[in-house]
Amino acid sequence: MKRILALALVILLVCALPAQAAKYGYKIDVAAMKTLEDGSSFPVRVTLKKVVEESYDTTDWNVPCDQLSFTIENGTDGEITGFKLFFVAYDEEEKTQEINKSGMTVYIAGSDAAPELYSMTAADLSMPAGDRIEAGMPVHWDTFVGVRAIISEYTAADGTVVPNPDFTAWQTMAYGMVSDNSTELD
Repeated sequence: MKRILALALVILLVCALPAQAAKYGYKIDVAAMKTLEDGSSFPVRVTLKKVVEESYDTTDWNVPCDQLSFTIENGTDGEITGFKLFFVAYDEEEKTQEINKSGMTVYIAGSDAAPELYSMTAADLSMPAGDRIEAGMPVHWDTFVGVRAIISEYTAADGTVVPNPDFTAWQTMAYGMVSDNSTELD
């Protein structure tokens, strides 16, 4: 009887745990994301992504020394004062990758509870119509081969936040929900 109760308790505990997905390392459909990004009519967009190798002067191997840079263009008719950019990095197998990891990463059970996208927010800026700016962050270039990126929203000069209607579809793809390893169910 004790064995049956113990087994029932283990089953109950396992079933009660939330479903967990890997934070990184899941497959995405890079071509579909690129098609969506290129076909988007949202007026504030990422027009260039690049990596500047050894941009930061550091001898600490844990500190990223390369810079991931995005060029953002204001294609609206007026000034914008902010935007939010989301991006996901991937490797040659189109699996998502962490971009700031050190050479020694320790994973603790349960610590990677959900897929993670990177985001960058710019606020309190003055970006006139037609203007471009560059935003960047330190990365380890050797951990990824490409990046997919999209502006999820921008803030107009009057404070109105304008959401990108293509962001939800992009985010679904970035979470790996539309890829070769997903199966649509009835």
